[in-house]
Amino acid sequence: MLGRYEEALRCFDAVIRLLPNHAGAWYNKAGIEALLGHKDKALTLLEKAIKLNPAVKRDAKKSGFFEGMKNDARFRMLVKD
Repeated sequence: MLGRYEEALRCFDAVIRLLPNHAGAWYNKAGIEALLGHKDKALTLLEKAIKLNPAVKRDAKKSGFFEGMKNDARFRMLVKD
């Protein structure tokens, strides 16, 4: 992504407007917010993605997006099996 996070967020927002049930868009937007240090926003978006597609939990557990949140209680609750 080359650090173009704001542009990426705008793109995911556009996808979400067109396809509001696209779990991947919500997940990736959550990941960008996590990288930007916006923990609460990232977790809220991740929760939405998981509600749309529970398989996202598996991805979130392994993703570098959420590396800084691996010990966060809310994150662990969201991704638990």
